[in-house]
Amino acid sequence: MMDSTITLNDRTRSGASQRITEVLSIYVLPLFICLLSLVALLQLPAHYPSAAGFSLSLQTLPAPYAQTPPSSTIQTALAKQPSELRLSTHDPFWLQFSLPEDFDSTAHDIRFATSPLLGLHCYGTQPEQEELSQLPTSALGSSHGYDLQTNGLAPLGTVYCNVLPSVSGPFSIQNWTSSDWVQASQRYTRYIALLEGGLLTLAALLLVIALLNKQSLYLLVAVWLVGNLRLGAMAMGWDNLWLGHELPATWLPTIRQATLAAYFLVSYTLFTQLLRTVVQPLPFSLLLRALQWGGLALLPAAFLLERSLFMPAMLLLSAIGLLSCVVIVCYGMMHAEQQPAPLSLWHIMLLSASLCVLVLMLLMLLGLSSNFLDTFQSVLALPLSSLMVAILLGERLREERYSRTVAEQTLIANHCISPFGIFTLDENGQFVYANSVFYAFLGLSEHEEIEDYQWEQFFGTTDWEAIIQTSLSGEDTDISRLSAASHPGLPQQFGLRALRTAGVIEGSLQDISKRSETIRKLKQMANHDPITDVLNKRGIEKALSFSLDKVREGNNCILAYLDLNYVKHVNDAYGHAAGDALLKEVSHRIETTLHPGQELGRLGNDEFLILFNDTTPEQAQATAEKIIKSLNQGSIYAGNRSFNLQSAIGLVELSSDTRAEDALAAANRACRDARRTQLPSVLYKQGSTELYQHAEELRLFKELENGASGGLYLEMQPLMALQNPLNSLNVEVLLRVRDSRNNLMPSGKIIAAAEESGTVSIIDKWVFAATLEWLDKHHTQLPRTQQININLSGVSLNDDKFIDELFTILENFDHLANRLCVEITEGVALQDLERTRLFMQRLQHKGVRIALDDFGAGYTSFSYLQELPTDAIKIDGSLIHNMLLKNTNVAIVRTIVELARNLGMVSIAEWVEDVETLHILRDIGVDYVQGFVVSGARSPTEILAARDIRDLVKSPEVLSFIDKHSR
Repeated sequence: MMDSTITLNDRTRSGASQRITEVLSIYVLPLFICLLSLVALLQLPAHYPSAAGFSLSLQTLPAPYAQTPPSSTIQTALAKQPSELRLSTHDPFWLQFSLPEDFDSTAHDIRFATSPLLGLHCYGTQPEQEELSQLPTSALGSSHGYDLQTNGLAPLGTVYCNVLPSVSGPFSIQNWTSSDWVQASQRYTRYIALLEGGLLTLAALLLVIALLNKQSLYLLVAVWLVGNLRLGAMAMGWDNLWLGHELPATWLPTIRQATLAAYFLVSYTLFTQLLRTVVQPLPFSLLLRALQWGGLALLPAAFLLERSLFMPAMLLLSAIGLLSCVVIVCYGMMHAEQQPAPLSLWHIMLLSASLCVLVLMLLMLLGLSSNFLDTFQSVLALPLSSLMVAILLGERLREERYSRTVAEQTLIANHCISPFGIFTLDENGQFVYANSVFYAFLGLSEHEEIEDYQWEQFFGTTDWEAIIQTSLSGEDTDISRLSAASHPGLPQQFGLRALRTAGVIEGSLQDISKRSETIRKLKQMANHDPITDVLNKRGIEKALSFSLDKVREGNNCILAYLDLNYVKHVNDAYGHAAGDALLKEVSHRIETTLHPGQELGRLGNDEFLILFNDTTPEQAQATAEKIIKSLNQGSIYAGNRSFNLQSAIGLVELSSDTRAEDALAAANRACRDARRTQLPSVLYKQGSTELYQHAEELRLFKELENGASGGLYLEMQPLMALQNPLNSLNVEVLLRVRDSRNNLMPSGKIIAAAEESGTVSIIDKWVFAATLEWLDKHHTQLPRTQQININLSGVSLNDDKFIDELFTILENFDHLANRLCVEITEGVALQDLERTRLFMQRLQHKGVRIALDDFGAGYTSFSYLQELPTDAIKIDGSLIHNMLLKNTNVAIVRTIVELARNLGMVSIAEWVEDVETLHILRDIGVDYVQGFVVSGARSPTEILAARDIRDLVKSPEVLSFIDKHSR
């Protein structure tokens, strides 16, 4: 307890002594120095008493400079000139003056008070001599003028001098006693030293401040002070001195002109900088711009122009500058309330000081000089500029202090009301400071000391350098609270920013828990299907891209494509609510079958993708068949309804060079194969024939899109007439495709894949054009060929661009149109009956026949036949192939044939593979047959070589049938 009391007393005593020291240093001592200085000035005797010489009257006559005594003419002319005490000129002249009546050459000195001269020759009469003799002169130190050696001159004697000035300046002649001259010389030298040293010291101080604070304004003020010093030296005649060294007299004219030009330019820059907020809103931009360019032009002119040309320009520009200052001050004071930054006291004092200096400059340029002006220049002008600088610095410091105070108060207010947690850490991660919001984030009471905690207790080890770099780029770093430091109700996610300053870390925390949760939900919505909550197309594509990256690292991955092929029917029949319920139940069944790491996504209406990551092909196929079994066996209850699905799934093994779009296309193709073969699943392994064919399909489609068709060629299958076989040799054009190894590819798969990829229209266009070109070239060799059938895809028929191109091709082969028959699949025709009818009519208008293909394949087709302008019906091959198995099949075919005959249509039976079927079809009235019993597909060359259908038939029974029924 005693130790604590002693420590407290020590602190109290230490605080009291500190306050006493500050009061003495800041208030008492400066006041004492000011009072002592005032007493010294008013009461104590001066160490350098003032002394003055007696000015002598002189008479002057402008005349060329000559180093000879004045002629009698000049003497007479001088005697007639008025007397004056001083003059100011830059031209050479003669002068004369008379020595005082009480002049004593042993006790008095004649001094010429003037600026440095280029020439001075004086002449006077010695006692007992009538002729003029030259009087010696000598320059005085410290630029005090020149001394005339008057030894032997008598009182009231006349002295003649020929003067050649170096620069324009005051000129006077003074009679001094030797003792007074010594005192005046010492006082004058001291005054110059004080003035030059004081202003240069002040300029140096401002230069240091400018360099340390990187403030160009202080540098401008320093340069302007040096300019004031040089102007004062010019006014008082000692501008030939600089830092105690004398400048050559021949330099002075150029130095004076350069000083005036530079001073004007610096003054313009300084004042516009200081008064920027006042000058900019004023309507004087053109005037200020003229002053600016005038000042820039003066600087080179000072070195290039003679005084007679330079001084008028300088005088005009100075007058404009003076007028501008007066106008700006008056306008600013009159409209002070309307300005965003009104003129303050220091603005007015600054401009007043500048006006004084500019007035002095004009007076010097005009050559006006007087004792009053000399006193004004030496006593008022330069001290006034120094006082202005003192006011400027004081005002600047006051403004900066006020700005700092406002900034500190704003910072404190921001800390109090800011939603951010503000903190400071030392180099060891110990908290130094934290605001109330940060306390709340950490769950600390305001009575607890933040210094007792470390950052790692709440957020663990942190890479501060990385966070600082992120903060410098303007971004937050997301961090989470340690689970050990977490409590219910406290924020968990934060946005962190930090900077390192003065050995500590200043940082801020923003509670982003709600934002993080919102972002998580948005990501969930962006990547997941809203109906089933499995991955959507975007999400599954991202997952597929990630899986492909893993495959390139050596992992296994199987992509599966599942097609329900039922949801659209449910939506149309029972509404979207039932379809959505079915999709949810399907997704649930699939997810319960999958293992961890295997991902499910929904591509479209009834298409799903499954990623079997880190799974062998056999394992993936086994799981896929479990999925198909769970979907296809038994009913699926969704809502109040039950549904029976017939799903299929295709799988493809991914490799390191597989692209995402190629993998999707291959899995889709495998799924189509599964449906076509009525298998639950089809797997494409790496290196399999199916994958090779798929790759060849993609290559082919790319070549077709680029305008090439090297892998495509045509074959033709005969259509034999049953009533008179030898009268015709009609054919159907069939597409064939070879791969890059010249192997034949399955055309059905190529067409299906082309329809999926959107390139089937290119294939149809090529088939159509190639057929017509072949027919046009060989139509004279085909006398028995009345009809060539061409199949068109349903996708192409729904493509307006393809239809336009199709009719463009027909225009080029208009003479062959009556030998064409376009086959349109029955299912495609029923999709848009009106569109199909218009297309058929356009073709028939050109002379092209129309055949309805796959007639009777699962559709109730009889009712719409009368609405379509069809020329022929091709009975679906599934009815013909199984016709002999049941009598009902024969009855169905007979009904179709009779219907076609009654509607005036030709009937064609395809897939005919035996002679017995051939006889029955003839008996029931079929017009044409097509199938392997007659002939398979033949090359165009074989068709051209055949004389009639017999040259294409190999079966003796069929040949016998032909001979029997030919007329």
